[in-house]
Amino acid sequence: TRFDTATLNEAGLSEFYNKAASNWKSSDGMDMNISVEKPYKPSAEESADGFKSGSYNAVDKVITWSMGINYNRQELGEVTLTDPITSNQKFIPGSVRVYKYTIDADGSYHKGEEITGDARFTITEPTTSLNTLTINISEVGTVDQFMFEFQTSLVGEVVNDEQAYKNKAT
Repeated sequence: TRFDTATLNEAGLSEFYNKAASNWKSSDGMDMNISVEKPYKPSAEESADGFKSGSYNAVDKVITWSMGINYNRQELGEVTLTDPITSNQKFIPGSVRVYKYTIDADGSYHKGEEITGDARFTITEPTTSLNTLTINISEVGTVDQFMFEFQTSLVGEVVNDEQAYKNKAT
């Protein structure tokens, strides 16, 4: 079956329910029935229509961030993606790369062909006055699944004693 996570999110719900019922007459003429309801909870990627993760290289003190949009393969039109660079991270200029990605039947995703130079993308790198990465995409169609990678540096910085650096892309 097909489902739309946007309607689920708008309703403030986290699961879809599917109910099946069967009614029949037994061989001795008795009315019989049974019904079963089963929930389906979409993955985090399905619910957010995308994903974001980061990996840290302790030798180089660099975090490589990966984020994907249009996991649900919808007609999105014009899209603006913003990602504030938080804490003591320093954006590495020129590090943004754009790729296509694919999804397997089990929901795992794989980076594909690099398309960084595609004319649909306008990338505005963070500055000292506005520490936010902004990516404008002129058109996102149903077959467009884009993964963006960029890097931040912690060279010369004390690595936070927190368990994680958190950047939330919108």
